[in-house]
Amino acid sequence: ANSIKRLDRGGSFRQGVAVFPICALVIRSPSFYERALKRHLFVKGSSMTPLRQRMLEDLQIRGRAVNTQRSYIEKIKHFAEHFGESPERLGPEEIREYQVYLVNFKRDSRSQLAQFVAAARFLYGVTLQRKWAIASLPYPKSPRRLPIVLSEQEVKQLLEAVINIKHRAIVMTLYSAGLRVAEACGLR
Repeated sequence: ANSIKRLDRGGSFRQGVAVFPICALVIRSPSFYERALKRHLFVKGSSMTPLRQRMLEDLQIRGRAVNTQRSYIEKIKHFAEHFGESPERLGPEEIREYQVYLVNFKRDSRSQLAQFVAAARFLYGVTLQRKWAIASLPYPKSPRRLPIVLSEQEVKQLLEAVINIKHRAIVMTLYSAGLRVAEACGLR
């Protein structure tokens, strides 16, 4: 028998629990949960490939969020579709070729590339337990951003905008010492 409970705001998918915001009910049933999760992961039909099912179970065992599960499954699905083969039969050279495709032809962002690398590392390192997986899959380099430097006039305007003398002393100390807010909170 399914147990039905009222759900407060902010509900989410959990092991054995499917949440539908429309009716705000939680229905506890493993088969119902599996069907709902399959729909959530955009899996067509009622059956999954054994590899996809195993990867999904590995993700659930490790407590990954449902969005992470969906993202990893989708990234690996697109990877397999690109080559028209199961990811089990594909190796490091195909992964490299696919990364080149994502960068040069599909022009994916750095975060999209990082998601694919994380999904591939998980699939090959955890699910398939291939030893080469972790070492040979580099993450894309993140761009270095230069800090915004204020001019002398802007600093003067900032300090003059603080009316309270105590607060002005705090802001001057923060700026002159280059402290972060959390570090300033620790000052006595």
